[in-house]
Amino acid sequence: MIVFDDIERPGVEAHPYGESDFVYTNRSGREEAKKVRALVEDWLTRYPEDDRPSLVQRLRSPIDTAHRGAFLELLLHELFLRRGHKVIDVEPEIPGTTKKPDFLMETPKGERYYLEAVLARGLTKEAQGAEQRLNSALNAIDSTPSPDHFLDLRTNGTPRTPVPINKLQRALKQWIAGLPEGNAARTAAPFKYKHDGLEIVLTAWPKHRRGVTRSIGARHFGASNVMRAESMKDAVEFKARKYGKALSYPMLVAVAGYDNFNFDTDAIDVLLGTEISVVHKDDEGKAVVRHGRNPDGVWHDETGPRRRVLSGVLWFKQIDPWNFAARAPVIVANPWAARTMPRLDVGLRELHISQEAETEYPGGTLGQALALPDNWPEDT
Repeated sequence: MIVFDDIERPGVEAHPYGESDFVYTNRSGREEAKKVRALVEDWLTRYPEDDRPSLVQRLRSPIDTAHRGAFLELLLHELFLRRGHKVIDVEPEIPGTTKKPDFLMETPKGERYYLEAVLARGLTKEAQGAEQRLNSALNAIDSTPSPDHFLDLRTNGTPRTPVPINKLQRALKQWIAGLPEGNAARTAAPFKYKHDGLEIVLTAWPKHRRGVTRSIGARHFGASNVMRAESMKDAVEFKARKYGKALSYPMLVAVAGYDNFNFDTDAIDVLLGTEISVVHKDDEGKAVVRHGRNPDGVWHDETGPRRRVLSGVLWFKQIDPWNFAARAPVIVANPWAARTMPRLDVGLRELHISQEAETEYPGGTLGQALALPDNWPEDT
């Protein structure tokens, strides 16, 4: 094996909070993990040999952003290769700049384009640290034995300093030991714990299935102000500034969003502007509704067309080696691009808009495009 270690894998527990994707996938003895490992290794055999070592290094990273970014590049390579596209070069040089996109590609019709991948996470280093501290606390809760009850978890805020795990678990074990049997646990007093900006609230309900080792049965997120797809917008803007000049070929940026509140429709709104409906009266006094967009898109604002160096965006939602098959990404072409994005025809939905018409090519899930069931890697 190239990416994963040749080791014994007795553990079959679910992915615990806070453990990195690679570490869990590498050590897990679950049949699903075995499928994930085999698929990654198989795809890697078709990746350009000279460029494999650096990709493998990132795939093996215990840092999720590095691991997922490498997987996104591997996924793109496999998807486009299967649909008849050619990889002309990996990290091709562009005259006049030291910046290099991930791939120079060619369609089955001989049309060349650049392909670049980016993760849209939107977290500062401070926020990432707080998230890691929160995950450590959640993992401690999830691994605290609760043989008769599932725990219903609610959190508000994130900890500014590390949560004292031993203190948390001692208090939690005492609360679990005092829970009544059966449905009476649902009305028992909740478990509450606070630490430096974090509030944890737990309630319980009876387990009807024995042998489940993890304790958290459900998680609810606290109230917060949500700016939908802001991280996606930032990622696209960053790539546009990175290649802020006319390129020899169209540029397609593949964006994988990891915000909890990203939706598939966000890509179109972020790029072209949020949708509006304007009602006015015609000459006969009848109400007429006109649909349009606000001038707040990456590609069009109050000043007119902008970021014309980007020819298109391929939008993914929260993608990783375990869940990608069920995702249904969308490709949105920039109607004002300096270089027009050709139709890619890789089995995904494509939206091409011009001043004259809007053309949508239907597509399916990544699983369908890659001949995998949508619920892969579960048993089928």
